[in-house]
Amino acid sequence: MPANSNAKFKFLIHKENQYKLDTMKNIITLLMLVFSLQSCENKTEKQKSKEIQKSEQKDITDINTITDTVQNVVQPAKKEDLLFDIEGNYTLKQDVVTDCKIFLSLFYKDGVLEYNMETNTRKLSGDAKIDLNEKEDGYYITFKNIEWSEYLGAIDNEGEESQEDLPLPQDIQGVLYKDEITIQNSGNAMNYYVKLGECDVKYIHLIK
Repeated sequence: MPANSNAKFKFLIHKENQYKLDTMKNIITLLMLVFSLQSCENKTEKQKSKEIQKSEQKDITDINTITDTVQNVVQPAKKEDLLFDIEGNYTLKQDVVTDCKIFLSLFYKDGVLEYNMETNTRKLSGDAKIDLNEKEDGYYITFKNIEWSEYLGAIDNEGEESQEDLPLPQDIQGVLYKDEITIQNSGNAMNYYVKLGECDVKYIHLIK
């Protein structure tokens, strides 16, 4: 084979190998990007799940804690200090098949956060309170004067209810992120409760 032809052949082989190497690098980079995006999304969902669980624990802690009149006063939250706009109308996100219907309106009146809530069976209204979460990227939100439908309390180590005829809690808590509110509506066998009995879902997702 002539020297020129041999050199040309080697050049073509080298160019083909370089093309394959560049293609492989691009595929690896793309896969790493997809994996990174999925990790971020999973981390966000896990964080929200933890915040929802904390709101449930906060509910139970508040129930079992004796508070005085001063602690029960809803403190005004300044609109200009909020992480994001929370006022507006929220409706139930249909994650599962259910007959549950919820319409929620959040608004400030005379510097105090208030709500109007309408479900299949009742209309509710009152003051709401927000507390910044630990990550400082959202809030715990408390809706005042909403009586739970059922509450049996936590089960002790022997499988017995801690008390009999427990009073029904009067506040409902959830977590609030931008354009989204999530409420854990029911507990489990170890801590049985139902907050809104007209909604047969474990988690209530309200979207703005």
